[in-house]
Amino acid sequence: MIRQALIIFALVFASFAAELILFNVFGRWFMPNLLVIVIVFINLYSGVRHALFAAVIAGILKDSYSAHIFGLNILSFIICAYMTTIIRRYYYEVGSENSRIRTVLLVVLINVCVQYVFIIRFNYIDLDQFFIYVLLPQFIVTSFVASLVFTKLKELAVKLSL
Repeated sequence: MIRQALIIFALVFASFAAELILFNVFGRWFMPNLLVIVIVFINLYSGVRHALFAAVIAGILKDSYSAHIFGLNILSFIICAYMTTIIRRYYYEVGSENSRIRTVLLVVLINVCVQYVFIIRFNYIDLDQFFIYVLLPQFIVTSFVASLVFTKLKELAVKLSL
């Protein structure tokens, strides 16, 4: 159990570091949501308990560098972990790469919508601009990166025998 917790922490931390590096190199136009991809992978591979642990760690890391309300990312990632479980039960097809990508994209959409709902309570954000500058780039880039990241995560999980 401790070994799995350390591996999950390392995966989440590496994904967070990769997001920071990609943001500093490419800006916000090429910023895949790697933390959501890792949470979805852990949920599909290990179950909801491990995904909730990953969601809390990812939320704390992202909230510590965010200018928004503290706890917003923790809440949105926990909701994403639970929604991945629901999507897995009713929508996910085991072994299908397209199904994994669709699941990731649905969870990214849920994550962005949850954050929009809570941010709009304190600040006015135009829905059109939110769609163009936040949702669309994140959705497109995450869809391109999801397959590669899932392949590498699966190789790593097999190598570490999780």
